[in-house]
Amino acid sequence: MKNIFLKASLFYLILFTFSCSSETDYIEPTGLYFVKTKIDGVSTNFEDFTILVTNARQTAVITATNSNYKLVINLSNYTKVGEYDLATAQNSAILIDNQTPANTFSAYEGKLIITKVTDRGAKLGTALDGTFNFKAEDQNGTEKELTEGSLSLKVTEL
Repeated sequence: MKNIFLKASLFYLILFTFSCSSETDYIEPTGLYFVKTKIDGVSTNFEDFTILVTNARQTAVITATNSNYKLVINLSNYTKVGEYDLATAQNSAILIDNQTPANTFSAYEGKLIITKVTDRGAKLGTALDGTFNFKAEDQNGTEKELTEGSLSLKVTEL
């Protein structure tokens, strides 16, 4: 009986050792990253989005697009967690309406609040979470208002 138990234990130990790999493929969970807002009261989700950060220059550029809009937020005084005024010489936000003809709305009031910057490990990288809202107008004085904006993005550092 002791011999059978020993052989079974050895078999399972070998099986367990060789079935575990040190390199595991990682599939990023769906919905982990997002950019969403309300534009003039209408909920809008962006399908494609990125944030590029240059630490040496302390700049960050957030871009988000969907079939109707392109959103660009530029921070030239990026210092991670904090509040950023989006209507200054250092920081800006624009919304491009992809209707024909395309129309560009520039923020004249608003803010982005970065609430958290998290290192999610080697496979996921660094994530940035925050909220935003702003009022913008085009060259004709037509206004758009973005409210209840929120984002969670995987940071790409250059």
